[in-house]
Amino acid sequence: MSKVFVIAVAWIIFLPSPAYSIETSRALLERASADLDAGKIDSSLALAERCIKLYPRCAGAFLIKARCLEVNNNIEGALQSVRAAARMDKNLPEVYKHYGSIACEAGKYNEGIEALSAAIKLYPQTKSYYHYRSMAYGAIKRYDLAIKDLDEYLKLGPEKSVGWFWRGAAYEQVGNTARAIKDYSMAVKLKPQSADFLVARAKAYEKLGKLDLALKDMTRASKIDFM
Repeated sequence: MSKVFVIAVAWIIFLPSPAYSIETSRALLERASADLDAGKIDSSLALAERCIKLYPRCAGAFLIKARCLEVNNNIEGALQSVRAAARMDKNLPEVYKHYGSIACEAGKYNEGIEALSAAIKLYPQTKSYYHYRSMAYGAIKRYDLAIKDLDEYLKLGPEKSVGWFWRGAAYEQVGNTARAIKDYSMAVKLKPQSADFLVARAKAYEKLGKLDLALKDMTRASKIDFM
C-alpha cells in the first residue's frame, strides 16, 4: 500500500460530512445572530466568518457578516457580502431588504431598488419594504414612484404617522402642496406632539399664502421639543 494512498484515505476519513458541516454552521449562525442582536459586533462577525469557512454557501452567514460590516461603517465590504448572500439564496426577503438598504448607503440606488423590488415580490404584504424603496426612489428624484410606494405602505399601515409625513414631503416635491398639507395634517392628527410635522405643515401653508395657519403651527411647534 503506497504512502500516498494511506494519506488520501486518512484525508477522506477526517473530512467533515456535509450533514456535519450544515449542522455545525447552523449552530454558529444562531450564535452569530444572537451576538448581533446583543450588539456584540466583533464576536458576531468572527462567528459568521467561521460559518462561511465551514460552509461557504451559507447565505445567512454572509448576511450577518454584511450587517456587522455595515455597523462598522465598512459599507463596501457589507455590499460585497450581501451581494454574495443574494446570489446564494434568492428566496430570502430579509437578504434583499438589507441588500437594498446597504446598496442605498453606498449610493447605488438603482441596485438598491432592484433588491427591494425582489423582496416585495416575495412578500408584498411587508410594509417596511415599500418604505425603504420609496426612500430610494426619493434619492433619485423619482417622487412619483416614491408616492406609489407610500400609497402601498399606508394601505398596510395607515396608523403610521411617519408614512403620511413622508408622502406629504413627496407630494411637495412634485408641486402638489395642497395634497401635501392633507397628508401632513393626518400625520399631525396621529402624532400631535411632533414639532417636525407641524413645521412641515407650516412651511406648506406659507407656500400657499396661508400665513395665519402657518403662524399657528409654528407657534405650536415652538412649544414642543423636536423628535
